Amino acid sequence: MNSLDLTLFPFKSIRPEQERIAKKISNSYDKRYHLLDCATGIGKSPLAITLARSEGRSVIVTDSIQLQDQYERDFYDHLLNIKGISNYECSLGCSDRPCTVDKRYYRYCLNPEKVDEVCPYLIARKEAVKSDVVLVNYALLMTTLWLTEDKAGPDMGFVNQWLDDRHTIIFDEAHLLEKHLVSLCTLKVSVKELDEKYHIFKYVDDPIKKEYLTRPLSETTDRVKFFNYLIDVCRLHYEEWGKALEMEMPTNVGGTMPADLIKEVALAKEFENILFILNTYIKSKDKTTEWILSMKEEELYDKQVFIGKQKYFYLQPLRVDWIFDRFFKKRFDRFYFMSATILDADLFCKTLGIETDQMSYIQEESPFDPAKSPIIGMNCCQTSYQSLQNEDNMRQIVGAVEAILQMFPNEKGIIHSGNMKISKYLQDHISSKYAPRLLVRYGMKTNREIFKEHTKSRKPTVLVSSSMAEGVDLKDDLGRFQIIVKMPFLSLGDERISYLANNTADWYSCDMMKTLVQQAGRATRNENDYSYTFVLDKSFSYYLSNAQNKGWLTNQFCKRVITPQTFIKDYKGKLN
Repeated sequence: MNSLDLTLFPFKSIRPEQERIAKKISNSYDKRYHLLDCATGIGKSPLAITLARSEGRSVIVTDSIQLQDQYERDFYDHLLNIKGISNYECSLGCSDRPCTVDKRYYRYCLNPEKVDEVCPYLIARKEAVKSDVVLVNYALLMTTLWLTEDKAGPDMGFVNQWLDDRHTIIFDEAHLLEKHLVSLCTLKVSVKELDEKYHIFKYVDDPIKKEYLTRPLSETTDRVKFFNYLIDVCRLHYEEWGKALEMEMPTNVGGTMPADLIKEVALAKEFENILFILNTYIKSKDKTTEWILSMKEEELYDKQVFIGKQKYFYLQPLRVDWIFDRFFKKRFDRFYFMSATILDADLFCKTLGIETDQMSYIQEESPFDPAKSPIIGMNCCQTSYQSLQNEDNMRQIVGAVEAILQMFPNEKGIIHSGNMKISKYLQDHISSKYAPRLLVRYGMKTNREIFKEHTKSRKPTVLVSSSMAEGVDLKDDLGRFQIIVKMPFLSLGDERISYLANNTADWYSCDMMKTLVQQAGRATRNENDYSYTFVLDKSFSYYLSNAQNKGWLTNQFCKRVITPQTFIKDYKGKLN
């Protein structure tokens, strides 16, 4: 391929903006990396399909199973969609036990002779090997990459052969790539958990060494030494644990495993992930510049009841350029990054360790009329940590939310609260007139659960969540208004975030504005759609001005931003 083959476009007609993007890709095909910064509504998905089909053996990566399903519904003839094993229903009668077909305990499947023919998980993997275009989510791709790259993981056999000989990768929602690379190599575990859950002290008989491991990390002067020793212990444990399990396994193929052995097998699988990250850490060239070693204390809850605090130590990559190099650069020949919120192309390249002259940058603004999705900067509430402790300020937030809800008595919407504290306060203090409308993402409820309730309800429900900036499609009547209470600041209490904020110019502000742009794009999803977005946070005007000066925001986005006075004059009358 030396140009994008538009005869492979999956629809009968192509939009002008899609055709422009295709031409730009063809004109810059000599580049290895292509960054497509294309706003919501352009139709990036059919372009991704066209690229994948033009390139041949390709992988399309998207953020969630929900987005995978959307791709499959729209383009089922052009790709093979594969998911993690838990998403397939066993047809062999094994539903009451952990599945063993994908790891070292393969032979203990209850129906080993038939498994290749009837197991939906294995069938999907075999079909994926034959398919030119494979669709996966980030989590599955990351897991597969380390299992096939690092010998610390078990031999997966043909299960992961779907990744072989694929030379092109297309990242949908590419602004999330950094987050997923960090997650791939992040370890969060307590020594107590290692002892009581994974039994690592079973093979540590030296009291001095045991005391060293149980000592709080904050009291350990040489953190690198600590982690090196921990790795040695875990490796020893894993080796001995594997031998013990093997000896206890049934000798007959397809034999039934005892319940306690099944539990041990499941724990061993979990422990493999811990060992992988520890091995990745130990292989690093410069541990002090590539990793953050930290200790955090978190509150523990059981069914929303506080049961105490637990100290965890974190092993977290500081940068992701070396991860991208190790797992992606050496495997794929050509890269396409697609997103509506790149903002700063140079910073994106720097984060992944890509030379800017190796990247073609293609930007296309939204075709939607900005007047149909105004962003109203209310600038009426303080949302700093100190301000959120002030009762008067919290009640002011409630009052602003109620005023907006009053303007939309019969419409559905969403409140991006910013954090759990605000969500809970709204739930507890909003007027009884509006309380029945709120679907709060708090406690045991998941985003998926409350979103499903929202879509099915005939009432003018309003979603309340601190984490629905991504992957939520509130098209048409599902979202006629949005309220962004608090700017989506990252927590500076996180050592990694704090380090990058202080040492990488613009990283913190840019990442925060990416999330804001994502939030502002949840409700207007097609050219005939419309919505209103209200930003309450007083800091909005400052960060908006800064982003405009940096050139991060498109002209179309900037045109969406209006004052409350303009809203009252030009829009409010339309709501009555």
